[in-house]
Amino acid sequence: MKNLIRTCSRAMMAVALGLPAFASESGLDLSFKARAGYGLRSADNLTNRLIGMGLEMGYTTSVGRFAAEVGFQYKPGDRWFYDISKAPMESGTVYVPELVPGVTPNYPSNGNLGGGYSVTTYGAVSADIRSNSVKGAMLRLSYEYALDDLMSLRGGVQLFGSRYSQEVLANAIYQDPGGQKFPNGLAVHIVDVYGGRYEVSDAAPSPYIGIKYKIATNMALEVNLFGMGYKTVEYVHVLGTGQRRPYPYDPTNPDRFNDIEHNPWNNVSKDYTKEKNTMVPHIEFGFAFRF
Repeated sequence: MKNLIRTCSRAMMAVALGLPAFASESGLDLSFKARAGYGLRSADNLTNRLIGMGLEMGYTTSVGRFAAEVGFQYKPGDRWFYDISKAPMESGTVYVPELVPGVTPNYPSNGNLGGGYSVTTYGAVSADIRSNSVKGAMLRLSYEYALDDLMSLRGGVQLFGSRYSQEVLANAIYQDPGGQKFPNGLAVHIVDVYGGRYEVSDAAPSPYIGIKYKIATNMALEVNLFGMGYKTVEYVHVLGTGQRRPYPYDPTNPDRFNDIEHNPWNNVSKDYTKEKNTMVPHIEFGFAFRF
């Protein structure tokens, strides 16, 4: 991400330096802007931090300054734990080779369920770790009215072409929903391993208003308040479907891979994704350099 921002900055600077014809006498001007923002509320397991940059072209008239800015915005997210207890579960029982007549059982007799896991630690080893982020191109159209030689009021609309992504890495261990047990009384447990990256794109308009203050002939500071609109996606794993196996299982049983109808390795996943639209208010502090 740092390399991307550095590359965009250099490209914008090169374009600006190659356009010396935009002089103040013509009413046209070109500015490079860098911003840091903060969300006024937390949402979607994203951090409150926001960074952005853009290249703005403006035209000053007797009634004010009109401008259009093209830029980039990025809002990261920290890793977080999804509550597996909230995940939906498929009803019914699973195919367990150890419980099929004629198959030599391979169940534990000492209270351990193999692999070093004890009965009391199943909840502890279940984990669904996720990371969200949103980034995208931004178009901001604005009108600026000068209050005096140094301060101006700004307002307009922002169109954010967002790409929201969610990364998932999880391991869920739970009891068979059908209540099956091994001959020694231990409950049959199932292991689900799932993960991936899920993305959704959207374009959402939002208003903004702010103040601009000149600190030099070609430099200014800005404070803006705006709404950041984007669409989110959330991956939902349905327990009891998809990639799973009973635990423990009989590795010596050759039929564990051949029974297509009952083999849990061939079970069809019923996982799905949910999408929703979000609007989060932000305050941002910016620096503008006019070429």
